[in-house]
Amino acid sequence: MEASVAHLYARLKALRPQPSQPRTDAVPLVQCVDAGSPYCPCYLADLGECLECSVLRGETTCRCRWPGVCVLAHHGWQRGHGTRRQSVRVPVVSRKAYGTLELIRVQVAPQLAAALGQPGSFVFVRGGATPFFDAPVAVVQADPQAATVLLAYAVLGPKTKQLAQCGETVWLRAPYWNGLVGHRALAATRGASCLVVAGGTAQSLAPHVARALLRQGNAVTVVLGRPGPLFSRSFFPEGSAALSLVEMRFPQDAAAFGRLLRRLSPRLVFCAGGERLRGMALAQVATLAEPPRLAWSIDHRMCCGEGVCGACLSNVQGQPVRRCKVVQDA
Repeated sequence: MEASVAHLYARLKALRPQPSQPRTDAVPLVQCVDAGSPYCPCYLADLGECLECSVLRGETTCRCRWPGVCVLAHHGWQRGHGTRRQSVRVPVVSRKAYGTLELIRVQVAPQLAAALGQPGSFVFVRGGATPFFDAPVAVVQADPQAATVLLAYAVLGPKTKQLAQCGETVWLRAPYWNGLVGHRALAATRGASCLVVAGGTAQSLAPHVARALLRQGNAVTVVLGRPGPLFSRSFFPEGSAALSLVEMRFPQDAAAFGRLLRRLSPRLVFCAGGERLRGMALAQVATLAEPPRLAWSIDHRMCCGEGVCGACLSNVQGQPVRRCKVVQDA
């Protein structure tokens, strides 16, 4: 048995992309959001830049985090990559505008709607056929039975202006799941008190996060912050005794938010908002005797969603990190 495994491993190593010379630098171990999904191995694996598999990166030993599958084996068996996300043209079911913010519901395959029901789900969407108009947009609601997803975006620049002016169809590429920082904190929180604070366009992420926390037996308090329309309010679960919704106005109600935070003493705080909202929330969290787990919506640049273009690159411990792919802790 050991000989056959060694033989298979040798064959798989022979199938990996060959770098010009073996890598001697030890790249820090990270978790890829796509590892083990139908979209793994991805473009990075084909190019010898896999985030999970050290052997595919050109190292001589396996140092993987074991995401539940062997990425090297899949790369060998599939003769390369997994499923590629493709842009498809989908019909627009409805639109609703809140000033410069717009909600758009589109028809998709039921399987895609189901895949977009996770915390941090988002899509790339554009109003026409030209690919470089793709814009990352968070999923507010995903309904597999109706085969629809609801998206929210603010009309700010050329990409979203084209999207707002499009007709009865849009181009959509999905699913993507790394729209937040703190996936591991969300998954680890069970049977506890949780606080979700949300405002602006980023409140799109809050309903899915609240649903996931409720499924894990948590009591969830959601604070929706004005100014701006609270468009997400009607998309939280109804009839749950473990969920309460509170409206506040920031920064005027920062002190009231702090009192609520100290009264709840939550095990987890999730912030879906911009820098000012997150800064206010973190300042109040710092007053707690027992620091909670943290998670928040992403705020870095993103262009391709596949880790290829480099728009989301950041430096962590001297190593470049593709933040659209790497699962990060807050």
